[in-house]
Amino acid sequence: MTIEEAETHLLSVRPPGTRVIGGMFYEGMYLFLAPSPDPLEGFLLPFFSVNPETEEVRDFSPQDYDDPMAILSVLNQPT
Repeated sequence: MTIEEAETHLLSVRPPGTRVIGGMFYEGMYLFLAPSPDPLEGFLLPFFSVNPETEEVRDFSPQDYDDPMAILSVLNQPT
């Protein structure tokens, strides 16, 4: 699975209007910053991972990683 395929898959399971701001491959997973336009999700973290082997989409927190600022700096760059 490429990062483009992972992004397409992520968008297919998220609410319409979700947009991907940035993405990266990190520690075996594709990580994305993808906020939703849904006001009910406004307070939820917009970070999602896609497992390239299983295609499972999960939310994550950059704080779960050793260098969260490095992840945030990449994810804030347009794909």
